[in-house]
Amino acid sequence: MTDHPIDASIYQILKARLLAVAPRNDTACTPAAVLIPIILKNNAPHVIFTRRSMTVATHKGQVSFPGGMMEPSDASAVDTALREAFEEIGLPAANVTAVGYLDGLRTITDFWITPVVGIVHTPFEYRPEEAEVAEVFDVPLTMLQQLDRWQIGERNYNGINYRDYRFPWNGHTIWGATGKLTFALIERMGQSAPD
Repeated sequence: MTDHPIDASIYQILKARLLAVAPRNDTACTPAAVLIPIILKNNAPHVIFTRRSMTVATHKGQVSFPGGMMEPSDASAVDTALREAFEEIGLPAANVTAVGYLDGLRTITDFWITPVVGIVHTPFEYRPEEAEVAEVFDVPLTMLQQLDRWQIGERNYNGINYRDYRFPWNGHTIWGATGKLTFALIERMGQSAPD
């Protein structure tokens, strides 16, 4: 943790509201982990997102968090999330303090995502891995906390109904598992869904 007072404040809020232990993996699913990276920019917290390249096998062009499938060499979900963040956006593990976890998420494509929330310490410069990541961008946390900006609805995928969370931002749409996890972060930080 850094000595910056805003970093300390965010750290304390997250530490108090996040899960201290990784959620149990649904063994019927492929285990994966993502890093939900929070960085201080212009004296305000921002959440870092990526836009996937058009050359990846799945989810071409979609907004995501750095992350992927667990590998046998990964000792934990934190190891997976930090390894993937380094591979995808050049974020060194030494620049991240893993604070805690959100509830795990089973995706409609049968992945079990363990979301690891981390504070990113600067200096850090985005270095996207071009084969996987077309763009790295961030959204001010205060914008994500404005519930009236969210588009929330019911969707159906292959006969499965689910709640869909979408957040438009500067030509991007944060949606799918990434939208759901982002909204869960906002709820954990003290905001709740509109009726």
